[in-house]
Amino acid sequence: MSYGRLGFAALAMVLAAGLGCSDGDDGHKHDHDAGHDAGQGPQCTGNEDPQAAGTKKMGSAGKFSIEIVSLDPVAHEVSNQNKLTIRVLDAADAPLDGASVEVEVHTTLHGGHPADTQPTIVPGVAPGEHVVSDISYVHAGPWKLDFTITMGSDSDTLSFVFCVAGPDPGHGMVACKGDEDPHTPGTKKAGSAGEFSIQIVSADPAAHGVSSKNQLTVKVLDSADMPVVGATVEVVVWT
Repeated sequence: MSYGRLGFAALAMVLAAGLGCSDGDDGHKHDHDAGHDAGQGPQCTGNEDPQAAGTKKMGSAGKFSIEIVSLDPVAHEVSNQNKLTIRVLDAADAPLDGASVEVEVHTTLHGGHPADTQPTIVPGVAPGEHVVSDISYVHAGPWKLDFTITMGSDSDTLSFVFCVAGPDPGHGMVACKGDEDPHTPGTKKAGSAGEFSIQIVSADPAAHGVSSKNQLTVKVLDSADMPVVGATVEVVVWT
């Protein structure tokens, strides 16, 4: 019996690992080399916030602001170990002790998908300081940190946008063409010999990301589109 080779497009670099570009097949070209000059990540505009001590943003309600104290590394990178030390200030620019600080991290690309892990926040050593650890960026490009500050009955929100560089700026960016296979259930490919096909049942996460924990459930079908029981399935993932 001959076995046909089944070929789903596999991208496993900075943006995607699995079937297509990271946030599914939306029919758009994701050019991840765009804007990648002068040390910028893909699709960074150059208008992102400086990753430097002293950078300060006022909350939308004008009640509180956040000032960057330090970054580790000094320019955040594709990693799950980025750290940011911030200082919370009141409307008079005085350090504010006792405030509650929360942060949500997400990219501004591909529908704004969130980071794969939630950062941890602990009080710093100086008045008003908080240390945000384990900030995860799974690919290069612009990432947004949405902060919520609460003190008693008062709250305020503000955001920083950082341009995150990839681990291999010369080669680590993937330009998706827009014709990759959808990550969606029902997507089906027939083998080259026409004897079997594979149909996607589910993908977890729904759009595969840079991770070692992506999961794909598939159904093997015969030439009459009937499920095949007992078939041996092997897969090789490559970029």
